[in-house]
Amino acid sequence: MVVEARQGSYAMVKFSEEGMTPAPNGINLSAPSARGLIIVLLSCTALLLPPKAFAQSSMSIVVEAWDAFNQQDYARAIAKSDECIGKFSGAAQKMQGSLKDFPTGTNDQIHAYYALNDVATAHYIKAESLRKSDRATEAAAVYQDLLDKYAFGQCWDPRGWFWKPAVVAREKLQMIKTGKYYDFGDYSSMTLMVLAWKALDEKDLEAVLVFTNKCIELYGEAAEKMQSALKDFPAGTNDEIHAYYALNDVATAYFIQGEAYFKSDQMPKAKEAYQVVIDRYPFAQCWDPRGWFWRVAEGSKEKIKMIDTGLFMDFWDYTSDDLVTKAWQSMDKGDLPRAVGYADKAIQIYAPVARKQQATLTDYPQGSDAEIFKYWALNDVATAYYIKGEALMHQHQNDKAKEQFEAIVNEYSFAQCWDPRGWWWKPITEANRWLKFLQTN
Repeated sequence: MVVEARQGSYAMVKFSEEGMTPAPNGINLSAPSARGLIIVLLSCTALLLPPKAFAQSSMSIVVEAWDAFNQQDYARAIAKSDECIGKFSGAAQKMQGSLKDFPTGTNDQIHAYYALNDVATAHYIKAESLRKSDRATEAAAVYQDLLDKYAFGQCWDPRGWFWKPAVVAREKLQMIKTGKYYDFGDYSSMTLMVLAWKALDEKDLEAVLVFTNKCIELYGEAAEKMQSALKDFPAGTNDEIHAYYALNDVATAYFIQGEAYFKSDQMPKAKEAYQVVIDRYPFAQCWDPRGWFWRVAEGSKEKIKMIDTGLFMDFWDYTSDDLVTKAWQSMDKGDLPRAVGYADKAIQIYAPVARKQQATLTDYPQGSDAEIFKYWALNDVATAYYIKGEALMHQHQNDKAKEQFEAIVNEYSFAQCWDPRGWWWKPITEANRWLKFLQTN
Protein backbone atom coordinates (compact mmCIF):
# COMPACT_ATOMS: atom_id res chain seq x y z
CA MET A 1 0.00 0.00 0.00
CA VAL A 2 1.26 3.46 -0.88
CA VAL A 3 -0.33 6.59 0.51
CA GLU A 4 0.46 9.86 -1.26
CA ALA A 5 -0.61 13.20 0.17
CA ARG A 6 0.16 16.38 -1.74
CA GLN A 7 -0.75 19.98 -0.98
CA GLY A 8 -3.91 21.00 -2.68
CA SER A 9 -4.89 17.58 -3.94
CA TYR A 10 -6.86 14.70 -2.58
CA ALA A 11 -4.90 11.97 -0.83
CA MET A 12 -4.27 9.15 -3.25
CA VAL A 13 -4.20 5.58 -1.99
CA LYS A 14 -2.81 2.81 -4.12
CA PHE A 15 -2.80 -0.91 -3.43
CA SER A 16 -3.05 -4.05 -5.49
CA GLU A 17 -4.03 -7.67 -5.17
CA GLU A 18 -2.20 -10.28 -7.18
CA GLY A 19 -3.96 -13.58 -6.66
CA MET A 20 -2.75 -15.53 -3.63
CA THR A 21 0.74 -13.99 -3.70
CA PRO A 22 1.68 -13.06 -0.14
CA ALA A 23 2.70 -9.54 0.66
CA PRO A 24 6.27 -8.94 1.85
CA ASN A 25 5.11 -9.10 5.46
CA GLY A 26 3.44 -12.45 4.90
CA ILE A 27 -0.15 -11.14 4.87
CA ASN A 28 -2.42 -12.54 2.16
CA LEU A 29 -3.92 -9.36 0.63
CA SER A 30 -6.74 -11.31 -0.99
CA ALA A 31 -8.03 -12.70 2.29
CA PRO A 32 -11.07 -11.05 3.94
CA SER A 33 -9.08 -10.36 7.09
CA ALA A 34 -6.42 -8.62 5.03
CA ARG A 35 -9.03 -6.46 3.34
CA GLY A 36 -10.28 -5.47 6.77
CA LEU A 37 -6.75 -4.58 7.77
CA ILE A 38 -6.40 -2.41 4.68
CA ILE A 39 -9.61 -0.57 5.53
CA VAL A 40 -8.38 0.03 9.08
CA LEU A 41 -5.01 1.24 7.79
CA LEU A 42 -6.67 3.58 5.31
CA SER A 43 -8.93 4.96 7.99
CA CYS A 44 -6.00 5.54 10.33
CA THR A 45 -4.00 7.14 7.54
CA ALA A 46 -6.85 9.48 6.74
CA LEU A 47 -6.97 10.56 10.37
CA LEU A 48 -3.25 11.22 10.40
CA LEU A 49 -3.23 13.29 7.19
CA PRO A 50 -3.67 17.06 7.63
CA PRO A 51 -7.07 18.40 6.52
CA LYS A 52 -5.51 20.43 3.70
CA ALA A 53 -4.47 17.17 2.00
CA PHE A 54 -8.13 16.74 1.11
CA ALA A 55 -8.83 20.39 0.31
CA GLN A 56 -9.19 21.78 -3.18
CA SER A 57 -5.87 23.11 -4.48
CA SER A 58 -5.26 26.76 -5.32
CA MET A 59 -4.52 25.71 -8.88
CA SER A 60 -7.84 23.90 -9.35
CA ILE A 61 -9.75 26.90 -7.97
CA VAL A 62 -7.95 29.24 -10.36
CA VAL A 63 -8.68 26.90 -13.26
CA GLU A 64 -12.37 27.11 -12.37
CA ALA A 65 -12.11 30.90 -12.18
CA TRP A 66 -10.50 31.03 -15.63
CA ASP A 67 -13.20 28.74 -17.04
CA ALA A 68 -15.93 31.01 -15.69
CA PHE A 69 -14.14 34.11 -16.98
CA ASN A 70 -13.73 32.63 -20.47
CA GLN A 71 -17.44 31.79 -20.48
CA GLN A 72 -18.16 35.42 -19.50
CA ASP A 73 -19.71 34.22 -16.22
CA TYR A 74 -18.09 37.07 -14.34
CA ALA A 75 -20.05 36.61 -11.13
CA ARG A 76 -18.79 33.04 -10.76
CA ALA A 77 -15.26 34.07 -11.82
CA ILE A 78 -15.26 36.64 -9.00
CA ALA A 79 -16.61 34.09 -6.52
CA LYS A 80 -13.96 31.49 -7.38
CA SER A 81 -11.22 34.14 -7.30
CA ASP A 82 -12.39 35.22 -3.83
CA GLU A 83 -12.35 31.58 -2.73
CA CYS A 84 -8.71 31.20 -3.79
CA ILE A 85 -7.74 34.50 -2.17
CA GLY A 86 -9.54 33.64 1.05
CA LYS A 87 -7.90 30.22 1.41
CA PHE A 88 -4.38 30.96 0.24
CA SER A 89 -3.63 34.67 0.77
CA GLY A 90 -1.78 33.97 4.03
CA ALA A 91 0.64 31.54 2.38
CA ALA A 92 0.92 33.83 -0.63
CA GLN A 93 1.94 36.83 1.49
CA LYS A 94 4.60 34.76 3.28
CA MET A 95 6.04 33.71 -0.08
CA GLN A 96 5.96 37.30 -1.32
CA GLY A 97 7.72 38.47 1.82
CA SER A 98 10.58 36.04 1.21
CA LEU A 99 11.33 37.49 -2.23
CA LYS A 100 13.16 40.52 -3.56
CA ASP A 101 12.48 39.79 -7.23
CA PHE A 102 10.57 37.40 -9.45
CA PRO A 103 11.55 33.74 -8.82
CA THR A 104 13.64 32.24 -11.60
CA GLY A 105 14.98 28.82 -12.45
CA THR A 106 13.18 25.76 -13.73
CA ASN A 107 9.44 25.65 -14.16
CA ASP A 108 9.18 23.48 -11.04
CA GLN A 109 11.15 26.03 -9.03
CA ILE A 110 8.77 28.79 -10.08
CA HIS A 111 5.72 26.57 -9.53
CA ALA A 112 6.96 26.04 -5.96
CA TYR A 113 5.53 29.48 -5.22
CA TYR A 114 2.09 28.05 -5.98
CA ALA A 115 0.14 30.14 -3.45
CA LEU A 116 1.71 33.44 -4.51
CA ASN A 117 1.25 32.64 -8.19
CA ASP A 118 -2.36 31.52 -7.86
CA VAL A 119 -3.48 34.30 -5.51
CA ALA A 120 -1.91 36.90 -7.82
CA THR A 121 -3.69 35.28 -10.76
CA ALA A 122 -6.96 35.20 -8.83
CA HIS A 123 -6.65 38.95 -8.22
CA TYR A 124 -6.11 39.47 -11.94
CA ILE A 125 -9.13 37.36 -12.91
CA LYS A 126 -11.29 39.14 -10.34
CA ALA A 127 -10.17 42.60 -11.48
CA GLU A 128 -10.73 41.78 -15.14
CA SER A 129 -14.16 40.36 -14.33
CA LEU A 130 -15.05 43.55 -12.50
CA ARG A 131 -13.74 45.72 -15.33
CA LYS A 132 -15.73 43.80 -17.93
CA SER A 133 -18.78 44.19 -15.68
CA ASP A 134 -18.41 47.99 -15.85
CA ARG A 135 -17.16 48.17 -12.27
CA ALA A 136 -13.93 50.00 -13.05
CA THR A 137 -13.44 51.57 -9.60
CA GLU A 138 -13.65 48.19 -7.88
CA ALA A 139 -11.38 46.67 -10.52
CA ALA A 140 -8.76 49.36 -9.91
CA ALA A 141 -8.77 48.57 -6.18
CA VAL A 142 -8.16 44.86 -6.87
CA TYR A 143 -5.37 45.63 -9.35
CA GLN A 144 -3.75 47.87 -6.72
CA ASP A 145 -4.03 45.13 -4.09
CA LEU A 146 -2.26 42.78 -6.49
CA LEU A 147 0.55 45.30 -6.99
CA ASP A 148 0.89 46.02 -3.27
CA LYS A 149 0.81 42.47 -1.88
CA TYR A 150 1.60 39.93 -4.63
CA ALA A 151 3.94 41.74 -7.02
CA PHE A 152 6.21 38.74 -7.68
CA GLY A 153 3.49 36.26 -8.60
CA GLN A 154 3.70 34.59 -12.00
CA CYS A 155 1.04 32.81 -14.01
CA TRP A 156 1.75 29.77 -16.16
CA ASP A 157 0.49 29.89 -19.72
CA PRO A 158 -0.22 26.40 -21.14
CA ARG A 159 1.59 27.43 -24.32
CA GLY A 160 4.86 27.23 -22.41
CA TRP A 161 5.78 30.36 -20.46
CA PHE A 162 5.08 32.41 -17.35
CA TRP A 163 3.62 35.89 -17.43
CA LYS A 164 3.50 38.45 -14.63
CA PRO A 165 0.04 39.48 -13.41
CA ALA A 166 1.41 42.55 -11.62
CA VAL A 167 2.97 43.90 -14.81
CA VAL A 168 -0.33 43.57 -16.65
CA ALA A 169 -2.23 44.99 -13.66
CA ARG A 170 -0.11 48.14 -13.79
CA GLU A 171 -1.10 48.61 -17.44
CA LYS A 172 -4.76 47.99 -16.73
CA LEU A 173 -4.67 50.58 -13.94
CA GLN A 174 -3.20 53.10 -16.34
CA MET A 175 -5.92 52.32 -18.87
CA ILE A 176 -8.62 52.87 -16.26
CA LYS A 177 -7.07 56.18 -15.22
CA THR A 178 -6.65 57.50 -18.76
CA GLY A 179 -9.75 55.93 -20.28
CA LYS A 180 -7.63 54.54 -23.14
CA TYR A 181 -8.03 50.79 -23.43
CA TYR A 182 -5.88 48.47 -25.51
CA ASP A 183 -6.69 44.81 -25.96
CA PHE A 184 -3.49 42.77 -25.96
CA GLY A 185 -5.32 39.56 -26.77
CA ASP A 186 -3.47 36.57 -25.37
CA TYR A 187 -0.27 38.61 -24.87
CA SER A 188 1.69 36.28 -27.16
CA SER A 189 4.43 37.96 -29.17
CA MET A 190 2.72 36.89 -32.38
CA THR A 191 -0.58 38.49 -31.39
CA LEU A 192 1.16 41.68 -30.32
CA MET A 193 2.90 41.92 -33.68
CA VAL A 194 -0.34 41.38 -35.58
CA LEU A 195 -1.88 44.23 -33.57
CA ALA A 196 1.18 46.43 -34.14
CA TRP A 197 1.14 45.90 -37.93
CA LYS A 198 -2.58 46.72 -37.96
CA ALA A 199 -1.98 49.91 -35.98
CA LEU A 200 0.79 50.87 -38.41
CA ASP A 201 -1.57 50.40 -41.36
CA GLU A 202 -4.06 52.65 -39.57
CA LYS A 203 -1.32 55.26 -38.93
CA ASP A 204 -2.00 55.10 -35.18
CA LEU A 205 1.45 55.88 -33.79
CA GLU A 206 0.33 55.70 -30.16
CA ALA A 207 -1.15 52.22 -30.60
CA VAL A 208 1.96 51.08 -32.49
CA LEU A 209 4.13 52.08 -29.55
CA VAL A 210 1.79 50.47 -27.01
CA PHE A 211 1.80 47.08 -28.75
CA THR A 212 5.47 47.06 -29.73
CA ASN A 213 6.66 48.19 -26.31
CA LYS A 214 4.56 45.47 -24.71
CA CYS A 215 6.24 42.86 -26.91
CA ILE A 216 9.68 44.25 -26.06
CA GLU A 217 8.85 44.31 -22.35
CA LEU A 218 7.55 40.73 -22.22
CA TYR A 219 9.95 39.05 -24.64
CA GLY A 220 13.07 41.23 -24.75
CA GLU A 221 15.05 39.08 -22.32
CA ALA A 222 14.23 35.88 -24.21
CA ALA A 223 15.13 37.59 -27.49
CA GLU A 224 18.57 38.54 -26.17
CA LYS A 225 19.21 34.93 -25.08
CA MET A 226 18.15 33.53 -28.45
CA GLN A 227 20.36 36.01 -30.32
CA SER A 228 23.38 35.24 -28.14
CA ALA A 229 23.04 31.52 -28.90
CA LEU A 230 23.34 32.09 -32.67
CA LYS A 231 26.24 32.55 -35.05
CA ASP A 232 24.13 32.78 -38.20
CA PHE A 233 20.51 32.98 -39.31
CA PRO A 234 18.44 29.99 -38.10
CA ALA A 235 17.65 27.65 -40.97
CA GLY A 236 15.50 24.59 -41.52
CA THR A 237 11.75 24.22 -41.62
CA ASN A 238 9.39 27.11 -40.98
CA ASP A 239 8.65 25.66 -37.54
CA GLU A 240 12.36 25.55 -36.71
CA ILE A 241 12.74 29.23 -37.60
CA HIS A 242 9.51 30.13 -35.79
CA ALA A 243 11.04 28.51 -32.68
CA TYR A 244 13.04 31.76 -32.33
CA TYR A 245 9.73 33.58 -31.83
CA ALA A 246 11.01 36.04 -29.23
CA LEU A 247 14.05 37.09 -31.28
CA ASN A 248 12.00 37.44 -34.46
CA ASP A 249 9.12 39.32 -32.90
CA VAL A 250 11.12 41.70 -30.71
CA ALA A 251 13.28 42.69 -33.68
CA THR A 252 10.12 43.15 -35.74
CA ALA A 253 8.67 45.31 -32.95
CA TYR A 254 11.61 47.70 -33.21
CA PHE A 255 11.34 47.66 -37.01
CA ILE A 256 7.64 48.56 -36.82
CA GLN A 257 8.51 51.40 -34.44
CA GLY A 258 11.02 52.63 -37.01
CA GLU A 259 8.37 52.44 -39.72
CA ALA A 260 5.89 54.38 -37.59
CA TYR A 261 8.42 57.14 -36.90
CA PHE A 262 9.47 57.08 -40.56
CA LYS A 263 5.90 57.56 -41.74
CA SER A 264 5.37 60.39 -39.24
CA ASP A 265 8.54 62.15 -40.44
CA GLN A 266 10.45 61.63 -37.19
CA MET A 267 13.65 60.48 -38.87
CA PRO A 268 16.05 60.56 -35.88
CA LYS A 269 13.74 58.32 -33.87
CA ALA A 270 13.22 56.07 -36.89
CA LYS A 271 16.98 55.63 -37.34
CA GLU A 272 17.36 54.87 -33.63
CA ALA A 273 14.76 52.09 -33.78
CA TYR A 274 16.23 50.58 -36.96
CA GLN A 275 19.72 50.70 -35.46
CA VAL A 276 18.59 48.68 -32.43
CA VAL A 277 17.63 45.85 -34.79
CA ILE A 278 21.00 45.96 -36.53
CA ASP A 279 23.04 46.12 -33.31
CA ARG A 280 21.13 43.74 -31.05
CA TYR A 281 19.12 41.34 -33.22
CA PRO A 282 21.06 40.78 -36.46
CA PHE A 283 19.78 37.21 -36.97
CA ALA A 284 16.07 37.94 -36.58
CA GLN A 285 13.68 36.98 -39.36
CA CYS A 286 10.11 38.09 -39.92
CA TRP A 287 7.47 35.84 -41.46
CA ASP A 288 5.60 37.23 -44.44
CA PRO A 289 2.09 35.73 -44.75
CA ARG A 290 2.72 35.24 -48.46
CA GLY A 291 5.09 32.41 -47.61
CA TRP A 292 8.64 33.44 -46.72
CA PHE A 293 10.88 34.97 -44.06
CA TRP A 294 12.69 38.27 -44.55
CA ARG A 295 15.69 39.49 -42.58
CA VAL A 296 14.77 42.33 -40.28
CA ALA A 297 18.27 43.79 -39.95
CA GLU A 298 18.65 44.01 -43.74
CA GLY A 299 15.33 45.83 -43.99
CA SER A 300 16.51 48.19 -41.27
CA LYS A 301 19.75 48.93 -43.12
CA GLU A 302 17.79 49.81 -46.24
CA LYS A 303 15.62 52.23 -44.32
CA ILE A 304 18.62 53.96 -42.73
CA LYS A 305 20.21 54.24 -46.18
CA MET A 306 17.05 55.91 -47.49
CA ILE A 307 17.09 58.38 -44.61
CA ASP A 308 20.79 59.16 -45.06
CA THR A 309 20.62 59.57 -48.83
CA GLY A 310 17.18 61.14 -49.04
CA LEU A 311 16.30 58.56 -51.70
CA PHE A 312 12.98 57.27 -50.43
CA MET A 313 11.36 54.27 -52.06
CA ASP A 314 8.04 52.60 -51.37
CA PHE A 315 8.47 48.86 -51.62
CA TRP A 316 4.76 48.45 -50.83
CA ASP A 317 4.07 44.69 -50.60
CA TYR A 318 7.56 43.57 -51.76
CA THR A 319 6.14 41.36 -54.55
CA SER A 320 8.42 40.89 -57.54
CA ASP A 321 5.72 42.18 -59.86
CA ASP A 322 5.28 45.41 -57.90
CA LEU A 323 9.03 46.01 -57.58
CA VAL A 324 9.67 45.48 -61.30
CA THR A 325 6.69 47.66 -62.23
CA LYS A 326 8.06 50.49 -60.09
CA ALA A 327 11.51 50.02 -61.59
CA TRP A 328 10.01 50.43 -65.09
CA GLN A 329 8.02 53.48 -63.98
CA SER A 330 11.14 55.07 -62.50
CA MET A 331 13.00 54.45 -65.77
CA ASP A 332 10.20 56.08 -67.76
CA LYS A 333 10.42 59.15 -65.50
CA GLY A 334 14.19 59.31 -65.84
CA ASP A 335 14.52 58.60 -62.10
CA LEU A 336 17.51 56.30 -62.54
CA PRO A 337 18.57 55.90 -58.87
CA ARG A 338 15.10 54.66 -57.92
CA ALA A 339 14.99 52.38 -60.97
CA VAL A 340 18.20 50.77 -59.71
CA GLY A 341 16.85 50.66 -56.14
CA TYR A 342 13.64 48.83 -57.04
CA ALA A 343 15.51 46.44 -59.35
CA ASP A 344 18.05 45.68 -56.63
CA LYS A 345 15.28 44.89 -54.16
CA ALA A 346 13.63 42.45 -56.57
CA ILE A 347 16.98 40.75 -57.20
CA GLN A 348 17.83 40.59 -53.50
CA ILE A 349 14.56 38.94 -52.51
CA TYR A 350 13.81 36.67 -55.45
CA ALA A 351 17.14 35.65 -57.03
CA PRO A 352 17.29 32.32 -55.11
CA VAL A 353 13.82 31.34 -56.36
CA ALA A 354 14.68 32.52 -59.87
CA ARG A 355 17.81 30.34 -59.98
CA LYS A 356 15.80 27.30 -58.86
CA GLN A 357 13.25 27.90 -61.61
CA GLN A 358 16.02 28.33 -64.20
CA ALA A 359 17.59 25.03 -63.09
CA THR A 360 14.40 23.12 -63.94
CA LEU A 361 14.45 24.26 -67.58
CA THR A 362 16.26 23.14 -70.71
CA ASP A 363 14.45 25.60 -72.98
CA TYR A 364 12.02 28.52 -72.82
CA PRO A 365 8.73 27.67 -71.11
CA GLN A 366 5.97 27.19 -73.67
CA GLY A 367 2.19 27.16 -73.58
CA SER A 368 -0.37 29.67 -72.45
CA ASP A 369 0.45 32.97 -70.80
CA ALA A 370 -0.55 31.39 -67.48
CA GLU A 371 1.99 28.61 -68.01
CA ILE A 372 4.78 31.10 -68.66
CA PHE A 373 3.73 33.28 -65.73
CA LYS A 374 4.39 30.29 -63.43
CA TYR A 375 8.08 31.20 -63.80
CA TRP A 376 7.38 34.59 -62.24
CA ALA A 377 10.61 34.82 -60.20
CA LEU A 378 12.85 33.90 -63.12
CA ASN A 379 11.08 36.35 -65.41
CA ASP A 380 11.02 39.24 -62.93
CA VAL A 381 14.60 38.86 -61.70
CA ALA A 382 15.98 38.77 -65.25
CA THR A 383 13.86 41.81 -66.06
CA ALA A 384 15.18 43.58 -62.95
CA TYR A 385 18.76 42.94 -64.09
CA TYR A 386 17.85 44.29 -67.52
CA ILE A 387 16.32 47.49 -66.10
CA LYS A 388 19.30 47.97 -63.79
CA GLY A 389 21.69 47.49 -66.72
CA GLU A 390 19.93 50.13 -68.80
CA ALA A 391 19.76 52.57 -65.89
CA LEU A 392 23.48 52.19 -65.23
CA MET A 393 24.27 52.73 -68.92
CA HIS A 394 22.30 55.97 -68.84
CA GLN A 395 24.43 56.98 -65.85
CA HIS A 396 27.60 56.17 -67.89
CA GLN A 397 28.51 53.26 -65.59
CA ASN A 398 29.16 50.87 -68.46
CA ASP A 399 31.27 48.35 -66.57
CA LYS A 400 28.54 47.88 -63.95
CA ALA A 401 25.90 47.77 -66.68
CA LYS A 402 27.84 45.00 -68.41
CA GLU A 403 27.74 42.92 -65.19
CA GLN A 404 23.94 43.09 -65.13
CA PHE A 405 23.56 41.93 -68.73
CA GLU A 406 26.07 39.13 -68.21
CA ALA A 407 24.05 37.91 -65.21
CA ILE A 408 21.05 37.46 -67.50
CA VAL A 409 23.09 35.51 -70.04
CA ASN A 410 24.84 33.30 -67.49
CA GLU A 411 22.13 32.68 -64.87
CA TYR A 412 18.68 33.51 -66.23
CA SER A 413 18.84 32.61 -69.91
CA PHE A 414 15.29 31.18 -70.17
CA ALA A 415 13.53 34.19 -68.68
CA GLN A 416 10.78 35.99 -70.58
CA CYS A 417 9.32 39.43 -69.92
CA TRP A 418 5.67 40.29 -70.50
CA ASP A 419 4.98 43.40 -72.55
CA PRO A 420 1.64 45.04 -71.59
CA ARG A 421 0.96 45.41 -75.30
CA GLY A 422 0.38 41.67 -75.44
CA TRP A 423 3.50 39.59 -76.03
CA TRP A 424 6.59 38.09 -74.41
CA TRP A 425 10.15 39.18 -75.15
CA LYS A 426 13.41 37.56 -74.10
CA PRO A 427 15.75 39.54 -71.83
CA ILE A 428 18.75 37.49 -72.97
CA THR A 429 18.25 38.69 -76.55
CA GLU A 430 18.32 42.33 -75.50
CA ALA A 431 21.15 41.69 -73.03
CA ASN A 432 23.33 40.23 -75.78
CA ARG A 433 22.52 43.21 -78.01
CA TRP A 434 23.67 45.64 -75.32
CA LEU A 435 26.75 43.57 -74.51
CA LYS A 436 27.78 43.72 -78.16
CA PHE A 437 27.19 47.47 -78.15
CA LEU A 438 29.28 47.93 -74.99
CA GLN A 439 32.14 45.87 -76.40
CA THR A 440 32.39 48.09 -79.49
CA ASN A 441 31.96 51.42 -77.73
